[in-house]
Amino acid sequence: MSLTDAKIRTLKPSDKPFKVSDSHGLYLLVKPGGSRHWYLKYRISGKESRIALGTYPAISLSDARQQREGIRKNAGAEYQPGTAAGC
Repeated sequence: MSLTDAKIRTLKPSDKPFKVSDSHGLYLLVKPGGSRHWYLKYRISGKESRIALGTYPAISLSDARQQREGIRKNAGAEYQPGTAAGC
């Protein structure tokens, strides 16, 4: 299920960090202090990695999705977005 700005604003921090997935490997990590960080999980040649895209709200949902698409285009055929539930 894709994220919305309204859903992101209602997320409450918990005692442990947790991830909220958007789509195609993009997820938001919510930390106990309340900070929210965008990451993109991906695979190239079978190796799983992640890229930090920035913090919310400085990087909006729309901006994070645009960054994801740019990375996908630049990575070419080797790119495979994270597909595990919850990334």
